[in-house]
Amino acid sequence: MFAVIKKQIRVQWENWMVCLIIILGGGIAGEVLFRVIRAFVAEEAKEFIPVGTVMAAALAIIFLGIIGIMSLEMYFNLEISMGCTRGRFFVSYYLNCLTVNLMGAGLVVLTAMAENQIGLWLYPDLEKSVNLLPYLLRWSVPAAIFLSVFSVLWGALGMRFGKKIYWILWGLWMLLSIGGPRIVEAVEEAPDSIFGRFGALLAAIVKVVPGSAWLTGCIVFCIVGFVAAYGMLRRQQVTA
Repeated sequence: MFAVIKKQIRVQWENWMVCLIIILGGGIAGEVLFRVIRAFVAEEAKEFIPVGTVMAAALAIIFLGIIGIMSLEMYFNLEISMGCTRGRFFVSYYLNCLTVNLMGAGLVVLTAMAENQIGLWLYPDLEKSVNLLPYLLRWSVPAAIFLSVFSVLWGALGMRFGKKIYWILWGLWMLLSIGGPRIVEAVEEAPDSIFGRFGALLAAIVKVVPGSAWLTGCIVFCIVGFVAAYGMLRRQQVTA
């Protein structure tokens, strides 16, 4: 099994390194973007916003998730056709995916730590809008595990049910990307609207449900997703 894991790393390391470079680049670009904004609105800017950390975290989720999903079918067909068993492929692919996701999470944490220090150094007069570091330290590892299971599960669903699964994922992402900011805006500016009420309801649910319950739900999803993905891949035929 260890030899199979080493081969999996050797096959995929270039893709994962590109993702990590993109995450690091996003953090740097976010910090530069804040400095540019600060230069144009120096008088109005009263808060230090960790743009670099937000961009690094967003790129980590997007690129690591996409690579984990889209690479599954290609490497499954390649490695199974070369004699690797489905069980060994599944374990090695998942562990490789988990490892790089943990590395991405660690890179985001380091970005947050560096950005906090840069904020104290360059903008001591600005109020800190939010400190993301405590949340990242608490949730980055569960998020990496969740993303790994989600990527493998959704990749297996795509192999089982075809491209419509990817269109569903794209639709959900667009709904979150477009609807999310609109709901947040409506909560502040139009609390009596449908989006405002829906956002207020979501905020109330988040406040009521303790963090331990969210963690338990994440663990349950990971267990079910892990077993379901393995069950689908165990019966999956090589298609190319």
